[in-house]
Amino acid sequence: GFLLDYLVLGLAFLLRTWGLRQNIELDQALPPVVQQILSFIFSTSILYGYYVVWQSRTGATWGKSLLGLRVVSSEAGVVLSRRQWVLRWLGYTPSYLLMGGGFFMAYFNREGTALHDLIAKTRVIYERR
Repeated sequence: GFLLDYLVLGLAFLLRTWGLRQNIELDQALPPVVQQILSFIFSTSILYGYYVVWQSRTGATWGKSLLGLRVVSSEAGVVLSRRQWVLRWLGYTPSYLLMGGGFFMAYFNREGTALHDLIAKTRVIYERR
């Protein structure tokens, strides 16, 4: 699911870069610091929309959906709150900072939870179709 999500996000950012190349005059008219701020806002909006808004509505990213996976609360019967989705998304940062170790934790514990799942009190389950 992780790799499929990165393909989807990579395409979004590729289209953004292509769009900026098409509007090179606008790009040159803005000071570099403004370009960086706008790029940060755009990137954060895309990531927030994909990992928080989309998942909070569907329970999974497109990559997870294709593999039959869904994110649920580690507390049985509890629907994930927006706060849990945000914590899970923000929890990706320490997972990356540990050289990906936060993601690999899922392979070494009984519940299969990664660091961001522990932070947000979530887990990923396989849904039979």
